[in-house]
Amino acid sequence: MMRSMKLLTVALVGTSTLALAQPDPRWTEHRAGDRYDEHRNNDHDRDDYRVPRDQWTSFATRVKLEGRGAPRVVMNDARIRSIELQASRGSANIDMVAVVYSDGTQGAIRINRSLDARSAPNLRFDVPDGRRGVHAIVIEGTGDVRFRVIGG
Repeated sequence: MMRSMKLLTVALVGTSTLALAQPDPRWTEHRAGDRYDEHRNNDHDRDDYRVPRDQWTSFATRVKLEGRGAPRVVMNDARIRSIELQASRGSANIDMVAVVYSDGTQGAIRINRSLDARSAPNLRFDVPDGRRGVHAIVIEGTGDVRFRVIGG
């Protein structure tokens, strides 16, 4: 009798623990680089860093920002959700990125972060309305850094 009570208790506790461990399918966490499964019910589908690495394109490999500069990078009217700057040497503070859309309208993304080849080599940000096409971006900052620009 006591043994059957122990088994029943273990079975009940085990199933309740299992039920607690099951994730809610409506709220699936995604991290940068994860593949997004469109067949799942995700209530928070929005443009952000959920671009798989195999869908990124290189737009410029040797961009140089010197002093108080604002280099322009042509994006060829690409439909992108995110842009990443990858420093190869030097450092700079990136203040803002101006976006020129394919239809001629413009937008600005306030960054105010460091891009440093040693301590912070990657700077990734979303492009609002990037799916309608980005003609070019202008990176405004201060410093001395060499970097490449990729987007996805």
